[in-house]
Amino acid sequence: MDCFVGSSTGALKAISLRDNSFTNLNAIRELQPKNHEITAMNWRDQEQTEVLTAQLDRKLKIYDMKDNSQKTLFTIEGGSGAVKGLHRNKSSDSLLTCVESGLVRIWNGEGNSLSEWKVGDNIAAANTSSDGNELATGGMKNLVKIWDIEQGKQKWSAKNVGRTMLDLDVLVACTDVKFLANRDTLIEATKMHEMRIYDPRAQRRPVKTIPFMDKSITAVSNCFRDDHILAANATGEIGMFDIRAKGYLVCKYKGQTGSIRCISAHPTEPLAASCGIDRFVRLHDLQTKKLVHKIYCKTQLNRVLLRDDLSILNKRMKEDDEFWEKEIKQEEPDSDVRESTSSDDEGNGDEVWDDLEEEGGEKMEVEVRKEKQRKTKRTRGKQNNDDDGEEVVSAKKKKVPPSRKRRDTDLIEPIDAEEPKKKKKIARGKKRRAPEAV
Repeated sequence: MDCFVGSSTGALKAISLRDNSFTNLNAIRELQPKNHEITAMNWRDQEQTEVLTAQLDRKLKIYDMKDNSQKTLFTIEGGSGAVKGLHRNKSSDSLLTCVESGLVRIWNGEGNSLSEWKVGDNIAAANTSSDGNELATGGMKNLVKIWDIEQGKQKWSAKNVGRTMLDLDVLVACTDVKFLANRDTLIEATKMHEMRIYDPRAQRRPVKTIPFMDKSITAVSNCFRDDHILAANATGEIGMFDIRAKGYLVCKYKGQTGSIRCISAHPTEPLAASCGIDRFVRLHDLQTKKLVHKIYCKTQLNRVLLRDDLSILNKRMKEDDEFWEKEIKQEEPDSDVRESTSSDDEGNGDEVWDDLEEEGGEKMEVEVRKEKQRKTKRTRGKQNNDDDGEEVVSAKKKKVPPSRKRRDTDLIEPIDAEEPKKKKKIARGKKRRAPEAV
């Protein structure tokens, strides 16, 4: 399986990009959309064989690819609202959850709470850094903040942008927040159709603001290039942005309809998967801008996870290996044949000279006679060619079309034609002399 998708009905689907198909991993008839909707997904291990899913009724489930089984771990207690953040701690085998009311808890494998703290109300997104030591949160009327996971304390808090031209406060409406790859900065997506990049080392306000269309941005993601990010909005537009300098739009990817809920990009390859309310999972090639795969999943989709080890990549590598092996095999026998033929020719040449030395002048006389016959044939052929030369030349002349003949005759002037007469000069009147004085 190459990709896992969580739907609004609670169905967990596994997608095979090679076959362009999906399979349901849980019983569809037993699902209740109001309780079993999947709101958060993440990997349980580094091999990406176990998938964690958090449902709307706050039950935490795990799916194992090796055993092809799904089981419930425990129920997330405390706070209220859906689960907005679900992450695994790499150092310790613990889990971190963040609910909509702002309660963050760390759980062990048995479902016991180890620590908890409050990060504010109306949380819309919560994501951890690459090393797993920091947590970034944001939501409606809740500014972006960075938290230390071990101590459970706030490390940094953002400050809202300046007021508008009418001296009004800008609405704080965060929809997604993520740490940028290989950087100490983070990016925030807002409902004000713009992205804000923060550098906690420099200042509290955003160091850069990137607008995108005129609709609210619903999801952002890193991609295979550290200086580029992906963003999607509520109308189905996906764009790639260069966050260096002014943060201009590099390109847009077509094919989506409706709001996009999640984007998952491959860390090393130019591939990105997206899903939304149009019930399709699409895989785009970020370099060629082409839609590589499109799978219809029958239900509205909330979350998508793209594996690092894709069957498409393995297929491409196998095809390349087979191609090079065929070329090497084709080159090897040719070289052997050339070596053998060259050695045979050398041996045959020595044998011929040996025969000539043994037989002496008999063969030489025969060769002289043959050369004389060839010379006589050549001389006769030349004589015949000289006699028929004029006819051959006349036959080889190309016919000129009449149109060209006319043009040529018009351009050529006759030899005996009279020269054009020169125009006579017009005699001008003589100037009158002034009358002599009497």
